[in-house]
Amino acid sequence: MLELSSQGYSQRDIANTLQIGLGTVNKDLLFLRQQARDNLQYHIHDRIPEEYQSCMIGMKTNLKEILEIAQSTSDPKTKLQARAIAVDCYKYIMEMTTGGVIVTDAIKYV
Repeated sequence: MLELSSQGYSQRDIANTLQIGLGTVNKDLLFLRQQARDNLQYHIHDRIPEEYQSCMIGMKTNLKEILEIAQSTSDPKTKLQARAIAVDCYKYIMEMTTGGVIVTDAIKYV
């Protein structure tokens, strides 16, 4: 039913194609819409924050290791490359903390 609906079939066309009542199509599509809403809510409120946290930990771990490389090397070229990568890490961390869905949702709740 969802496949037919996504292909642009009207509810009446779906009922005729599947040889079921129009009321059944209406109820099933309503159920599918609610299921899609619930799945989206789960994704926004559970999956995105979990992935955000994992990414933030990974970025900070990378930053720490990159700064250790920059401090431990005596080669100026390696030191500059490590510092440039650190700057990128700082940019990504700043982007993660100031933009996107997480911050937008947080602002709504505050």
